[in-house]
Amino acid sequence: MPTFLLGRKAKFYFGAVQIDGTSNTVVAVLPAMTEAGNIKDLSVALEKDMEDITVRGDNGWKTNAGVLKGVTVDFNIKWLGNEALFTAVRDAFINDTLLPAVILDQSKFVVGAQGPAANWEVAKFDREENLANILMANVSLVPGSYPQWIETEAS
Repeated sequence: MPTFLLGRKAKFYFGAVQIDGTSNTVVAVLPAMTEAGNIKDLSVALEKDMEDITVRGDNGWKTNAGVLKGVTVDFNIKWLGNEALFTAVRDAFINDTLLPAVILDQSKFVVGAQGPAANWEVAKFDREENLANILMANVSLVPGSYPQWIETEAS
């Protein structure tokens, strides 16, 4: 067993069925989701809003409590008007709809693969037109509904 995971083996899955808290849970919709092959680089940024809870009894030390978690997913894709992920991202941005997606550190078929899942709001959809490169889109996703961290289990 390797002691590391390769970035190129991480997976981005997306679909048309919105994730919800009832019948369309992540476990229910993940098998039908499509693996995206058009992503170059991707980052998952997790953060937590902090509340200052310092009191006089903390002996001059500032103390904090985490109150809300956040996640942003940034990635680059080829600007291909007929490719499935490109079309899904573009349409979600233009039509103000959400993109159901799961971003895992391994294949969805590997027990223990983990990452964020949600119906994502496309917050950024920029086109890069560098002289010496192909057209690329820079995309940022933020949770729109039902954000969660999942870990795959044996089926």
